[in-house]
Amino acid sequence: MQAEKDIYATPSLPDKAPGIYETLGPNTVLHRVVDLALRTGSDAGELAAQFAELLDAGYSTGLRLNQLTDANSGLAARLGRLLACIDVVLAAAYTPQAVHDRAGDLRRGYYLEYQSLLRQTEQKGLPPDYTSAPMREARRRDYGLQRPAFIEEGGNNRT
Repeated sequence: MQAEKDIYATPSLPDKAPGIYETLGPNTVLHRVVDLALRTGSDAGELAAQFAELLDAGYSTGLRLNQLTDANSGLAARLGRLLACIDVVLAAAYTPQAVHDRAGDLRRGYYLEYQSLLRQTEQKGLPPDYTSAPMREARRRDYGLQRPAFIEEGGNNRT
């Protein structure tokens, strides 16, 4: 089987970054970094506030899961844009070979956090072979797990 091609890979960034930086000008590129950094921070703050609302409300809020999903996707997209702009500046200012595609960094961070969460759940007694499919509700009950109340109260009808 042929490996999937990453359509979002940016192997040309190190070579093209100096031209991008010089053509657009330092003020334009640096302003874009600052703007995206501020917006990314704002997006992260809004997402944190939505999750804090879940904590404060004891998971009984009417917050919809699609709002959280959209906010999470928006944050990831904006972070990607920010990292690309930062890499353009770094590649233009230093040797282009020092810059690499940050998508791998994001995937690695995601993977490491997921693995950490899995280890913590196994330490608390959830078997490593646990899966929520195909007998999702029965398995949850067997392990004494409950769905978050905000889901049960109409936050999302999907299981």
